[in-house]
Amino acid sequence: MKRLIKLFLAILALPLVAGFSRTFFHEIMRSNAFTVNTYFLFGGFCLYCIVHFFIKKPMFLYTFGHELSHAVTAVLFGGKVRSFKATERGGSVATTKTNVIIELSPYILPLYALILALVIPLIRSKLVAWHIFIWYIGLVGFAVGMHIMMTLEVLKTRQPDIVKSGYLFSLAFIYLANMVVLFALLAIFSNGISLATFLKRGLIAGGDIYAWLWREFVGL
Repeated sequence: MKRLIKLFLAILALPLVAGFSRTFFHEIMRSNAFTVNTYFLFGGFCLYCIVHFFIKKPMFLYTFGHELSHAVTAVLFGGKVRSFKATERGGSVATTKTNVIIELSPYILPLYALILALVIPLIRSKLVAWHIFIWYIGLVGFAVGMHIMMTLEVLKTRQPDIVKSGYLFSLAFIYLANMVVLFALLAIFSNGISLATFLKRGLIAGGDIYAWLWREFVGL
């Protein structure tokens, strides 16, 4: 029954996925998002892609972050971590609590990038030189690149977390959540875009698609 409900919710969310996708790219292209900060962010992302495809995939680093994401979100939801294991070949974590967000958290949260972003206020308060700070932004971009590319990599294989939540539901949820998280990171480094505006316009765009579908298929 839960699988059917999740499948229904996933299908219901598809117009929202389309609306947020259009808004994501529209907001970036129409704004003053392209600054030196975002260029370094994108540069870090590209650097990771070079490492990923031509040098070596950081399997242990990713696996550790993957399992840590499960552990952190479980604790945030009031659970406890009973065991934790991470190796280059795989990992596992046992918690006393689980739900959809805990199960899918590694595919949603760019954990290393978020940790680096949380340190930014401290770095700015210490008045770190701007030419050093932009390289730090590049490091955040590198971490974002690892999250995106490694998530795509592991989704090629059968993942118990995805199977448990259902493929269509999981993919729709992962896609939407990643857009929100990545846009939030972009908003930190650019004064030209706003997360609140993105969320508002994304919901409106999704609503417009729902309204169009209703008119087309229901005839009202």
